[in-house]
Amino acid sequence: MCRAAEVRLCNFGSDCSRRSGCGANGPPGVLLPSARRQSYHRTARRRSPAPRLAREWSSVQYRITTRLYKLERCNSLHSERPLTAQAAMSKTSLALFVLAVVLPAIFAQSPVYGQCGGEGWTGATTCVSGSTCVVQNAYYSQCVPSTGVTTSTSTKASTTSTSSTTKVSSTSTTSSASSTSTGTVPLDHMYGYATLNGGTVGGAGGPTTTVTNLADLRAAVIGTTPKIVQISGIIVGDGEVVDVGNYTTVVGIGSNSGLTGSGFRVKKSKNVILRNLQLSLSPAPTDLIELQTSTNIWVDHNTFTSDLTHDKDYYDGQLDMNHGTDFVTVSWNIFQQHYKCSLVGGSDNTGDEDSGHLRVTYHHNHFYEINSRTPSLRFGTGHIYNSHFENVLTSGMDSRDGAQMLIESNQFTNVYDPIETVLNGGYAIQQNNIFTNSTIIGAVAAGNLTSLPYSYVLDPVANIPAIVLAGAGAGKVTGL
Repeated sequence: MCRAAEVRLCNFGSDCSRRSGCGANGPPGVLLPSARRQSYHRTARRRSPAPRLAREWSSVQYRITTRLYKLERCNSLHSERPLTAQAAMSKTSLALFVLAVVLPAIFAQSPVYGQCGGEGWTGATTCVSGSTCVVQNAYYSQCVPSTGVTTSTSTKASTTSTSSTTKVSSTSTTSSASSTSTGTVPLDHMYGYATLNGGTVGGAGGPTTTVTNLADLRAAVIGTTPKIVQISGIIVGDGEVVDVGNYTTVVGIGSNSGLTGSGFRVKKSKNVILRNLQLSLSPAPTDLIELQTSTNIWVDHNTFTSDLTHDKDYYDGQLDMNHGTDFVTVSWNIFQQHYKCSLVGGSDNTGDEDSGHLRVTYHHNHFYEINSRTPSLRFGTGHIYNSHFENVLTSGMDSRDGAQMLIESNQFTNVYDPIETVLNGGYAIQQNNIFTNSTIIGAVAAGNLTSLPYSYVLDPVANIPAIVLAGAGAGKVTGL
């Protein structure tokens, strides 16, 4: 008989007894103290805040090693001379060698589109066969297919497109140009809502200033006259906002220039371009970029980076918009490792100032290892197309408080609840999207956003991961 403090635990959940081992025909089990069993199951159930192959492999090693030891211990129950823990472990030494040395060499590789390097990265630095580790920025490298795009047999799509499509309002025409891995949408061209209301020119025509420190940056970006401010290198912030004035272009030089530890705020301003910037690690309540009561903003080719190791409220937003902000385009950005990514409409109680505003276009963005808000939109109008959503943990896009969304020609890979509408009273039309290991939970409340007041080009949805990976983030354009 077993002591009360001990619980029988067997391989794959079968029952262990001194008489029959693990079930009638199963493998032998082990006698395990109940406290250790509870700890083991807690460890097995624990979800990592972000997919990390190294952590997953460590968990596999732990579980297999524990099982081997338990099997030996349970086998000893049926022998005349029960094995000691030392003897049991010695009998599994060869298996442990395979687990600790041989298998990691085989499996410690990042999958296609998985992370393979970057500052602080401790996981696999090699890629699976057929892909190559490509440096995107100082914080992030990713496995890119060496040739073509890897597809999944579980992929679903409402339509398969083989050429780019140009749309004008509700009328569409198909171009004859074939799409390649770099796409047919020009990297330097502005599309979307930022082209309306007179267009967005930033600081075009104004003087150019280059800054390398926080004080000079703050002084250079204020004011109402046209100006171009170039940032050289990474400027370390103080946790407070850097306010940006009217008719301003802020652009990073090269692939590794920007701001860390603070964020930009565009408040009661117009005609601002934020481009080619590395933006990271701004503690709450300072967003990496906040657009407040402002119009005609272009946020293009930036890399937003935080982490998922802190509490979800340690950082605020990566790109938030509120208080009637309008005519915004968010294009070719990387949003990565963050809990609350992009909130458009700051409160359920701001309908009076937000309704009829908050018109924003998101296209060719990469949302990677984000917890939620990709984006979350209240009251406004959102057009989200040709973007890649990958490893989103809690929820993707959230249409709320009567907001209208048109979501088209995007790819969702490992995204939990990609599109949410019913929960918070929003609406959306989703068309020609590909969902891989991603399932919409519940119905999508059909909206009425079927045409747009601007022209735009759609890249083929099947090619979106490769196109976005090749073109998104800082370092892909000159910025001017």
